[in-house]
Amino acid sequence: MRDVASDIRFDPADNAWWLDRLDNAYFFGDDFAAANDLDARVACATSERVRATAQRMFDPKNYELFVLKPAAPSAVTLPPPNQNVVRDPP
Repeated sequence: MRDVASDIRFDPADNAWWLDRLDNAYFFGDDFAAANDLDARVACATSERVRATAQRMFDPKNYELFVLKPAAPSAVTLPPPNQNVVRDPP
């Protein structure tokens, strides 16, 4: 599993972000400290738990599969490459 914790960014000086976190903890009756323990929250997302949740939430008899194909190969134009894109090392 990729290191998700290093991808999460927020500004601790952003009062609106913290106010929203406090509001949600109060509204839902959550423990604020436990809800904001990032390492514990990421550790909870095991592949077994994700699989179990997907099996509960997604019914394989109740979905649609769509395949999108281009109208014609000559009609496809790609935008110029973005030089500012950050990619993971190979």
